[in-house]
Amino acid sequence: MKRKAVVLILSLALIIGTVGCGGNSAGTGVEKPENAPVSFEELNIKVGSAPGPVTYPLATMSEKNPNIVLNPWQSGEQLTAMITSKEVDLCSTPLSNALLTYNKGMDTQLLMVTVWGMLYVMSTENDVTSIQDLKGKEVVVSGKGGIHDFIFRHLLIKNEIDPDQDLKITYLDMAEASQRLASGQLKYAVLNEPQSSIAALNAKKANLELNRVLD
Repeated sequence: MKRKAVVLILSLALIIGTVGCGGNSAGTGVEKPENAPVSFEELNIKVGSAPGPVTYPLATMSEKNPNIVLNPWQSGEQLTAMITSKEVDLCSTPLSNALLTYNKGMDTQLLMVTVWGMLYVMSTENDVTSIQDLKGKEVVVSGKGGIHDFIFRHLLIKNEIDPDQDLKITYLDMAEASQRLASGQLKYAVLNEPQSSIAALNAKKANLELNRVLD
């Protein structure tokens, strides 16, 4: 439910408005001039916006349309409070947070699952060409129990790798993992965008070669 969710709702409003105008015209038998202006009902939307770059498109939309109001949230508890108090109409949130709020019995609906960025296994080494090569290695992932952890563990299990026995998973904040990887303190980490690009640029400044070995 990120930028595209809001766009979807706005688009649906336009489609419904257009169909409504067309239906009225056909019902009365009166044809409107081809260039006649069409009016639409303005939408007033309050959006609980997730922290980070994913909110940039929403911020741009809000700047251009004062009827789209952003209410940033910084923690899962704050997000839950926003939904409980009906402070917001929509929320952009990681899928894991959405599942938690739904499982608490809150009156919420999933509008859309979008992917703003991608997950990569980043490494300063050149010994990983497949997920099987991660066996016996330490891989840093952000957010234990979070969406990145879920996805990484799912992929490991799907490839018959035991995430608790066949390798070591260490949990660090995404920004810290990116920084340590770029400075050579870590060898393998699961990063998303834009952190993977930021880490690669910072590693280059430190004369380190950091690559996306798995995506």
